[in-house]
Amino acid sequence: MFIDNKIETILYRFDQEGGSGRDIIYNSIIENILEGDFFQLIFGHGFFSTVDITKKALGQGQMGHSDFLEVLHDLGLLGLFVYCFIYFSFVKVYFVVKKVNKEDAFVLLLCLLLWVLKMSMSGVIMSKDCVFIFITMGIIIGKNYKQAFGSV
Repeated sequence: MFIDNKIETILYRFDQEGGSGRDIIYNSIIENILEGDFFQLIFGHGFFSTVDITKKALGQGQMGHSDFLEVLHDLGLLGLFVYCFIYFSFVKVYFVVKKVNKEDAFVLLLCLLLWVLKMSMSGVIMSKDCVFIFITMGIIIGKNYKQAFGSV
């Protein structure tokens, strides 16, 4: 009975709003990006500006629930480029750590996969609980730094 109630609640949330309002959030952010001028497309609308957009659309301010939309709206194409550069830098570091320590590389790979899943569904950069992903990655990279990258 408990499971049935939980399933009904989940199905109700998705049936009514398309994923807890994500369809409304995504549409309002995309519309605002497309309505902006060239300067806003390149440099964005400013930090936490998606909160203002979602407040108008939903009645309460929320983050974008997607790093791509959040960064594109707040920081523009330049910010999105930097965000992707940071992610792919960690991917490159994964391959370097893999040569040194396969077990640590596996944990680093899991962190990178969690990052991808979380960035597409609820956002990484604006989420407090993702600090553990970054701490774990930092510990692994720090542990293997000297062997992987040599002395600087």
